[in-house]
Amino acid sequence: MESEGEQAGYELAQSKYIRHPREEGADRLADLVNKGPVFDVFYTHPRVLAGIEAVLGQHYKLSSLNYRAAKPGKGHQKLHVDWKNAVVNSAYQVCNSIWLLDDFTESNGSTRIVPSTHKLNRLPDQAMADPTTCMSR
Repeated sequence: MESEGEQAGYELAQSKYIRHPREEGADRLADLVNKGPVFDVFYTHPRVLAGIEAVLGQHYKLSSLNYRAAKPGKGHQKLHVDWKNAVVNSAYQVCNSIWLLDDFTESNGSTRIVPSTHKLNRLPDQAMADPTTCMSR
């Protein structure tokens, strides 16, 4: 973050495939695959690869390696998926891993995960009255 300054995460706003606008409440870095070997463990670790293979099968490719750190009390996102379509018949197209650099707590901007929603066959906007909360329709 320090070395990239104001340009930190700019690739996410410019990508034609992955568009993430700048967020006042979160720090972002992008394209970490090309920013030094220190980041290699995040996409080569045997447990990560085994987990991804269990979800997607043996044929997959790395799409991106990014950093997002919500600032305490900020960075709240609506519930969303990282694939534009709902999953049908367990035909998953995307698998993410999250590496915790700090403990996730309610007060520090943690990632919210709603158990079993990956089996709904509907997107959060379709299944929830308000995707900024955990209230279902």
